[in-house]
Amino acid sequence: MYPDTVAMVRAHADVSDPAHIKLAVGYNPFHEGAGIDVGAFLKKYGGGGHPKAGGALIERESMTRVMDEVASAIETGEKS
Repeated sequence: MYPDTVAMVRAHADVSDPAHIKLAVGYNPFHEGAGIDVGAFLKKYGGGGHPKAGGALIERESMTRVMDEVASAIETGEKS
């Protein structure tokens, strides 16, 4: 992970459930900054985790919208 990278967002297919995508979000531990509480943020998508990392299982058809919301929250520091 590059030192200037704020966070990593990864989405990959759930081979056991083609209707969903697994979403993982994690902050770079070497980057300074408060950011969002990832686990709390992902609860609204049925996921969870810790303040700096979390995940959720997202319906495939909602993925673009959810990815946009996650990216916006990371960029702006949105809390929920």
